Amino acid sequence: MNKNIKNESYKIIQSNGFTLFKHNSLWGCIIKNEAVIPPVYNCLGGIFKGKYLQAKLGEKYGLIDTSNNIIIPFIYDFVDVRILDECGGEIFIAEKAGKCGVIDINENILIPFEYDDIDFDSRGCKLENIVFMAIKNNSYGLINIQNKITTPFKYKYIQNFGKKYYIARKEENNEVIIIDKFDNPICKQTKKKLYAGLTKEDFYYACTPLSQKTTGLNMIVFVCPNFIENLSPRIWVQNNYDRHSDGNILPVDIGTQTVSKYYRKKSLNLTSKDFEQLKQFIIANKKLLLEVCEQNPPYSSIEIWERIKKIK
Repeated sequence: MNKNIKNESYKIIQSNGFTLFKHNSLWGCIIKNEAVIPPVYNCLGGIFKGKYLQAKLGEKYGLIDTSNNIIIPFIYDFVDVRILDECGGEIFIAEKAGKCGVIDINENILIPFEYDDIDFDSRGCKLENIVFMAIKNNSYGLINIQNKITTPFKYKYIQNFGKKYYIARKEENNEVIIIDKFDNPICKQTKKKLYAGLTKEDFYYACTPLSQKTTGLNMIVFVCPNFIENLSPRIWVQNNYDRHSDGNILPVDIGTQTVSKYYRKKSLNLTSKDFEQLKQFIIANKKLLLEVCEQNPPYSSIEIWERIKKIK
C-alpha cells in the first residue's frame, strides 16, 4: 500500500484488487501499490472488467481507465456501465438533461436521450437481442437496440422475469400479467415451465428483496407477489445475503412455529438466533408483508423499509 495513504485523514475501501481512498473529501485509487489515480474525484467506484472506473467530477459523471485516462467525458448527469455476459462487451446507460439513453464506448448514441429511465437484464444477452425496459410519459414499455418499440408504452410497471419474459402491471385495472417482448401474454403451459425454471437471480426481479440492512437480519427476506401461483408460502429467505454466493433460498410460512420447524429440518446454516429473529420479524410485520404480497410490484425495498420504520 502506498505510504501516503496511511495518514488518518484517508478513508480506505478495498474492491476487487483496487484500493479506493478518500482524502480531503475527494477520491483516488491505488493499483499495485502505486497511486495511479490521484484524489481529485467527487465520487469513484463501479470498477468494471478491471479496467474502467465510474467517476464523478464536480456535478458530472464520466468514465476513466486505470491509468486515469478519460474514456467517456464528464458531461453526463449519470453513467452506468453494463457488461454483456454472453459476448463480454459493454454498453452505457447515461442520463443527460434529465433524459436517459444508451451509448457505446465511443459515445455513439445507440438509443437517443428521450426516456425517463432505461434498464435491461444483461444475463446471457447479445447486443442485438437486448430488450430494454423504458419509461416515457410515466408509462412503461419495451424497446430494442434499434429504438423500435416492441411493447407499447401502456403499462404502469414492467420488470424482466426470467430471461425471456416480463412482469407487467396494467394501468387501467392494476392487473399483473406475464408477457413476452412483443406484448403477448404467455399461456398457462409456458407459465408452468417458467415457474419450474426459476433461478436465484429471478427472485431479485420478481420479488421484493428486503436486505440485511433493511431488516436487521443475517439474511435476505424475499416477499413473493401473489400472481406467482406456485410459490407458496409467500416469504422466502436466502441464508447468505451475498447474492452471488451458494446461499440457499428457502420458503417460510408467514406464521410462528412453522418458521423454526422448517429450518431445523432444512437448513444447517441458520442458527437458533437467526430463525428466532426471523420469526419475530415476520410476526411484527405480518400485515405489511401480506400487503406486499398482494401489491408487489411496484413496492421497492426502500419503500418497505420506510413503512417498517414507521410501524416500529
